[in-house]
Amino acid sequence: MGERAALCVLALVCLVAPSRAQVTSGTILGSVHDTTGAAISGAKVTITEINKGTVSAYQTDDTGNYNAPFLIPGTYRVTVEKDGFKRAATDNVILDVDQKARLDFGLEVGAVSQTMEVTAAAPLVQADSAELGDVVTQRSVQMLPLNGRNFAQLVYLVPGVTPGQQGENLSGASSFNPRAASDFNALGSQANTNAWLVDGIDDNEYTFNTVMVQPSVESIGEFKVLTGTFSAEFGRGAGVVSVSTRSGANDYHGEAFEYLRNSYMDARNYFNPPSQKQPEFRRNQFGGAVGGHIIKDKLFFFADYYAIRALKGITFVNSVPTAAERLRDFSQYTNTKGVFIPIYNPYTTQQANGKFVRQQFAGNIIPQSLLNPVGLNVASLYPLPTGPGSFNNYTSAANQITDDNGGNARIDYRLSEKDSMFFRQSYEQFNFQNPASGQGACCLPTPQAAAQKFSLGPYVAGPQTTNLIAQGAAFNETHIFTPTILNEFRMGYSRTNPLTIPSGFGLASATSLGIEGINISHFTS
Repeated sequence: MGERAALCVLALVCLVAPSRAQVTSGTILGSVHDTTGAAISGAKVTITEINKGTVSAYQTDDTGNYNAPFLIPGTYRVTVEKDGFKRAATDNVILDVDQKARLDFGLEVGAVSQTMEVTAAAPLVQADSAELGDVVTQRSVQMLPLNGRNFAQLVYLVPGVTPGQQGENLSGASSFNPRAASDFNALGSQANTNAWLVDGIDDNEYTFNTVMVQPSVESIGEFKVLTGTFSAEFGRGAGVVSVSTRSGANDYHGEAFEYLRNSYMDARNYFNPPSQKQPEFRRNQFGGAVGGHIIKDKLFFFADYYAIRALKGITFVNSVPTAAERLRDFSQYTNTKGVFIPIYNPYTTQQANGKFVRQQFAGNIIPQSLLNPVGLNVASLYPLPTGPGSFNNYTSAANQITDDNGGNARIDYRLSEKDSMFFRQSYEQFNFQNPASGQGACCLPTPQAAAQKFSLGPYVAGPQTTNLIAQGAAFNETHIFTPTILNEFRMGYSRTNPLTIPSGFGLASATSLGIEGINISHFTS
């Protein structure tokens, strides 16, 4: 359960006018005219990715318009040339994911050898798209403080986005995905109707609509949050988060990180008796990334690794029967305020004056003849109290353990001015032992005598363990047939198969206690 395989194959032939399917890329478009406003056709438009040195060439049509779609988000230089006119150039054009950046040029009469630098300013109105949303840049992802390094928290930077309901499945409370939260409401819509995309590939786990492949902070180039009136190319989602992963460049870059917390710096838990050892707490979150070129201006790589090692002791206060109570003697049975609690014989129940009444056991002691062998077996499973009274008389501590390993690898290859492609592979193995969401009143260890007599695990009521593997891949190839005909091919998959089991999984505990008809398979253990 919780397994999802998504296969997306997209092949689009686009004319220069409307550019579509910009799920994981962006577009630079505009018009070229002379000083009188007349359109200039046949002008050569050259677009260079500054950090990679990759070059793409386009041409204006009969109306003077040009369109350069399927560009990987980055920083670009745009130059325009036409015989009889000065060359025009614009540097540091920052292109975001799913952005349509308009750059219009007015050429002056002169020699091509002369260059006119054009300063581009951000438009006050987005005239080429009706989308509502915003881009969260790589700098914001890496520099803003994130508790647990969960990039999804940054969706709240976008206008119209509010936090989802706390404590529900999308907030990381699900046993099928107990990782970081992925819930938000876009313009009041439900959190479980959002869509998540990584490099244009569907990334929604189908049970609760949580994130399958969870990109690390280092692996994200940027992401866009769409909250309304977005294109039908996205297919679904009240809100859409489209993540573009990071690629290498001509320069080599590396980074490493580690975050450390330890119980040696913490005060004693209030509920821990002074005689009991303080629960341990250790958390190490660490990893690194490296990127650069294999062949300058053509072949680039990026890879990252991230991990969590965490151990957190949790204190539990439970109620267990005393040695006398498990052998039928309730003469000292009192509530938390010390008030005596009488117990009654159910076989003496009768109706009197419209009410049901029963007789109290003499001395609050159950007769030997009424004791059931299976009931005695069950009563013997509980550990003896560690404190006085009949309630809240057993204090224990159990460890919450997290072991998480994951990473991403991406290769970008520029075959020619007309061909470019990239491939990205992601993998994560997440193991989580959680006593806070275990069976019953966690955590009650199995007494040694009971363990020798019955088929039991280490706990009568213990933690549950979730093992989750998430993996995904994306392949994208863009080809320019002519300056006006382009094709983008994209395919990929995402998959997860979480398995959550209790501490006594696979054991025929009920049968060993004398309760028949329950343990018919390991799923009913």
